Amino acid sequence: PAYTKATLKLYGLFVFFSALVRPLPTLLVLPFNFHPVGALALFGGGRVRSWAVYVAPLAVMAVTDCFLWAIKGDMYSPLYVSQIAVYTSFVLYVLIGRWMATNNNPLRLATASLLGSFQFYVITNAFSWVILPELYTRDLAGFLQSMAAGLPFYRPGDPIARRAPGPGRRRA
Repeated sequence: PAYTKATLKLYGLFVFFSALVRPLPTLLVLPFNFHPVGALALFGGGRVRSWAVYVAPLAVMAVTDCFLWAIKGDMYSPLYVSQIAVYTSFVLYVLIGRWMATNNNPLRLATASLLGSFQFYVITNAFSWVILPELYTRDLAGFLQSMAAGLPFYRPGDPIARRAPGPGRRRA
C-alpha cells in the first residue's frame, strides 16, 4: 500500500520513541525483554516505501549502542562482534514487513510478527554458537545448546520482545 504523510509522521515518531525507549531495559527502567526496534523495522517495512526504513532501525541501534557503550562498557559497543547478527536481523524484519504489506490480512500480520521474533532468535543464537567456541561445541549438540540458552529470553510473536544477556550472550 502507498504511504501517506500521516504514515511518515507516525513512522518518524516511532523512530524517535524507539531511540528513547531502547536503552531503558539495560538501565533497568523497563523489563529486560522490552525492545521496540523489531517493531519499528516491521512497521516500516510494511507501511513505508523508502530505502530509509532499512537505515532507521540500524541508526536507532547504532546511536543507542553508542550511548550504552559510554555508560555501560564494551559489550554495548556498536563494533561488538555480535552486532553483525543483531543488525542483520533488523534488516530481515524490514523484509518481513515488506512481505506482510502485500495485504492487510490479520493472519499475515500475526505470521510476520512470529516470523520476525523467530528469525531474530535463530540468527542471534546461531551466531553465538559460531563465535563462542568456548561455550558451544561445533556439532549439533553445541548448536542445540546455543538455541536452548536463548529460550528463556524468546517470546514468540512479540515484535518488541528481545532477549537479555546471560552467560556468553549478547543483548540486542
